[in-house]
Amino acid sequence: NGYDKDGKHISGWDEEFEKYKNDLDSLSEPQIVRIKFEYDLASIQQKIDELEKANADFEKRLAKLEKKNLDFIVLNSLKDKNACFGYDTNKVTMIDSNGQTITTDLKSKAEIAEEIVSKLISVMQEKEK
Repeated sequence: NGYDKDGKHISGWDEEFEKYKNDLDSLSEPQIVRIKFEYDLASIQQKIDELEKANADFEKRLAKLEKKNLDFIVLNSLKDKNACFGYDTNKVTMIDSNGQTITTDLKSKAEIAEEIVSKLISVMQEKEK
């Protein structure tokens, strides 16, 4: 389709497509199905790899919580548009020492601060029990 996963046009795509268009037209239906299957399989493997990396990152963060004896950590989103540094909005994930995660929607930094304070209060109340 000539666009990457972020919707940006892939440079040179149109020229490459034109070179192979006739070859594509000559493929049989079973060949097309096989190519589609292999593409889907590669996409699934890419998702599995991403999930494994995310899980490994999560495990590292839990280990950091335990090692430093922290009650919870707050991670800024670096992937979401209009979040983090240089914007008035943010999106964060809070991970507590029990492994519970809370991911906020994109919100104003004041709203994010309220959620963090709310989490802090609930952790302190839990510790008092």
